[in-house]
Amino acid sequence: MQRQFNMTEVGEPVCTEVMAGDEAWTECAVTGTHMALQFELRMRLSLKWSRSQVSEVKWAAQGEDMEQKIPLLKQMQEQFREKTRELLDSPLPYEISDTDQEKSIMQRFSMDKVLGAGAFGTVKLAHNKVDGAVRAIKAIPKHLQPREDLESEIALMRAAKTAMSDKPYIIELFETFEGPNDYYLVMEVVSGGEVFDRIEKQGYFSEAEALSVMRQLMDAMRLLHNYGIVHRDLKPQNILYASNEPNAPIKIADFGLGAFWKDMFELHAGCGTPCYMAPELILSGEACMFDPYGMPMRVWRTYGPSVDVWSCGVILYELCSGMLPFQPVWVQDDRLEEGGQWDVKAMYTDICEGSYCFPVDDWQHISDECIGLISWMLTVNPSTRPTAAAVLEHPWIVGEVVAKAVPLPHVASRVNESRAAFSARVFEPHSVAAARLQVQQAVTPATMPAKAGGVEVD
Repeated sequence: MQRQFNMTEVGEPVCTEVMAGDEAWTECAVTGTHMALQFELRMRLSLKWSRSQVSEVKWAAQGEDMEQKIPLLKQMQEQFREKTRELLDSPLPYEISDTDQEKSIMQRFSMDKVLGAGAFGTVKLAHNKVDGAVRAIKAIPKHLQPREDLESEIALMRAAKTAMSDKPYIIELFETFEGPNDYYLVMEVVSGGEVFDRIEKQGYFSEAEALSVMRQLMDAMRLLHNYGIVHRDLKPQNILYASNEPNAPIKIADFGLGAFWKDMFELHAGCGTPCYMAPELILSGEACMFDPYGMPMRVWRTYGPSVDVWSCGVILYELCSGMLPFQPVWVQDDRLEEGGQWDVKAMYTDICEGSYCFPVDDWQHISDECIGLISWMLTVNPSTRPTAAAVLEHPWIVGEVVAKAVPLPHVASRVNESRAAFSARVFEPHSVAAARLQVQQAVTPATMPAKAGGVEVD
């Protein structure tokens, strides 16, 4: 449990017992969150000291209500471990080995129009010739995606669908096929388009509509995080509507950067879309420094599901204003082929410092409760950032405050401007990687502080 328990508050240590010699027991109250199960805990930490060193550590529940919850927590944690082990050990449900399967898919389905195309493949509408079922078939060229990456994405999509139970938030994957040059994924058809497409079509968006999207999105994140899955690339382009109906549910797409999460000391790879990356994602990875004794150290900054909560906070800000809270600036440079580049370093610095604002002219029609929730979700310190479960209990989400239904045309116009800007000027991968490294180096001390945590005893 210690690798899952994220401490948010530590009380003052108190000496509770002095024994023979220099041995003594100290005790302090500790408050924190069980990151996998999103359980808030109040614990009592007892340390036995001998010759100024900790020789024994004990954890106990703080209060009668916690004493009742701890057995439930242990049971849930064991179920979580068993479920994760079973999922990782189980074989893929789809066979990707027979190179003649391409003939099979062409015999079973008649291909229709192209629904979309991206960096990793093309999606076409298809009709099953036997039962008439309508499907979306994604063709992925083999040279663009290694086999192991595809298998990982398939496992994540399957696990995500299982985590949803009867909730409709994940696009269903039915079958996979392999051809000589391409992989084929047969998926559920999602006809409502991206959330930005709806904003553009309507010509406006409202706080009430943003609430509907966010309530579903955070419910999906709660279920995914409880199942040990982190998406790591949440953005409006990956949030779709199931249909064009006004009350159509959302669908979360693209688990290509997703990962199974066991505890908060495991994930350390930096990935995602720059504007939506959490501070700990930007700073994650290896860092080198010297300890107080002059010994060189290699440490790894890691992260957990709180990165998805940050991304959702950025999305909510954008849905309510049409702008990003952390907007990169285009720097003109005629020496470059593109004529310039995005100043990613300055944007990453703003993200890591939590430097953003709510201009009055743009936010006067948005409730204070909504603005307060955005600020909470964009807490720089992941230890004090709310979990997905906590966000779902916020007054704005549960409906204690009525979200304003005022149409906001400026949201649509600014979304269109943003889409045009990022479509014409893309992020250059090498400059993005360099900016991330520069920001990491700027915040990494050369020497580890002499008193880095712990409990001092007189």
